[in-house]
Amino acid sequence: GRLSAGEIGSHFDMTGATISYHLNVLKKADLVFEAREKNFVYYELNTGEALVVRPSGTEPKIKIYALMQGTTLPEADSRAQACARAAEEMILAL
Repeated sequence: GRLSAGEIGSHFDMTGATISYHLNVLKKADLVFEAREKNFVYYELNTGEALVVRPSGTEPKIKIYALMQGTTLPEADSRAQACARAAEEMILAL
């Protein structure tokens, strides 16, 4: 799950600057995500799964792409379909 730099740092005997440096390296390597909420920055491992929502470039609609990983194609497809259904439910609830 998401952790702040301080929460991550509490598990290591390193300075805050060192933790921040290493988190920045991991972020640049696309191994962690960074999310900012108010005055806090949270980090989360990049599992290779993503839900991309973007406007269509040619039509007045939104396009949603579910990108998942699995040990088999059917497993990855099942996870992508479940993610797409969840996204659809959230959009319909708006």
